[in-house]
Amino acid sequence: MNPTTIMGTAAFPTLAMRNRKGWKLWPVAILMPICIVGFHTGVFAPLYITENAGWSADQSILSGLITTGFAVVLLMTFSRLLFSGSSDGQKG
Repeated sequence: MNPTTIMGTAAFPTLAMRNRKGWKLWPVAILMPICIVGFHTGVFAPLYITENAGWSADQSILSGLITTGFAVVLLMTFSRLLFSGSSDGQKG
């Protein structure tokens, strides 16, 4: 889930900075540590729960699949939000 943490932490503030200039940019700096913790623990939560409950590796397979699904959906959503739009990069 570490790649999801890195990509989510890069993508979310990038999206938050769109259409902001000057002093309106400073609150985005607060998002960085929040994103690091949120994107790691949020996506990885199903596996954290099962591992801390003492489940075996075989019992944790479903939570691993759910975690993988969360990561794929999150990254696909960021991809669509970041790279959608007209050819000049602006939503038209």
